[in-house]
Amino acid sequence: MTALTNVQAVRLRVGDTDTTAQIFSDDEVNYFLTDNSKDVLLASADALYAIAASAALIAKIQKTGEFTIDRSKIPAALIAAADKLRAQAADAPAVAIAEINASDFQEFEIASKADVTPAWRG
Repeated sequence: MTALTNVQAVRLRVGDTDTTAQIFSDDEVNYFLTDNSKDVLLASADALYAIAASAALIAKIQKTGEFTIDRSKIPAALIAAADKLRAQAADAPAVAIAEINASDFQEFEIASKADVTPAWRG
């Protein structure tokens, strides 16, 4: 299985996987990603908020005979899902990458890549 792109991951999280009737264009999904520093969870949350806003515009209860379709609860469910994604993103640990410094030469090499002065040079 190949890894999903960030756009595909956002689409999967918000249920926008029908390629014949996508809710968002790739540009819109990329906007959510860019606006959230490429964080898939936060971008997905924003996408769900956008869907909830659209759903709120058409939220109504329809009754035909014995059948009732209640769309009024959809926006609240989408907002709850978005809030859950935001909470997951807030709880996710930060990723740090460190290089091992085994010698003065290696310290100089690491520092020169980062454009800082090694500690031993003062």
